[in-house]
Amino acid sequence: MGRVQWRSKQNLDYAFLMMYASNERGTFYVQLEDDILTKAGYLTTMREFALLQEAKDSGLAITSNR
Repeated sequence: MGRVQWRSKQNLDYAFLMMYASNERGTFYVQLEDDILTKAGYLTTMREFALLQEAKDSGLAITSNR
């Protein structure tokens, strides 16, 4: 598969993912590539932000498998 075809398929995949996630499945959606490196404290920062939003709107639920 050529680069242009690959990017076109990737864009469609992302569009379907965003459409699925936006149908009241959750409040936040984070798209991460498989080759990223996060800084120390990244997950803590993300979770704290979500918890702050939860304090503002009790409709948010935070779950983790850790």
